[in-house]
Amino acid sequence: MAIEKKQLLKEMGQRYFEARKTKGLTQEDAAEIANVTQQAISDAELGKSFLSPYSMLDLCTANGISCDYFDDWRDI
Repeated sequence: MAIEKKQLLKEMGQRYFEARKTKGLTQEDAAEIANVTQQAISDAELGKSFLSPYSMLDLCTANGISCDYFDDWRDI
């Protein structure tokens, strides 16, 4: 079953938020790590937009989590 874009954005946003909060990072901290603006992090967490694969990789590396955390949609 195909995942709708809206649902995918929402789920990824929640995962971005949870990963950031688990590490005790602010949106500003995450933005600096991912080389994006704080607004880009906010938009991603709210499910308004995706982060680029490069930004996701930077965040995953900095947070010590696998990128698979954002790529497992079986539970949606």
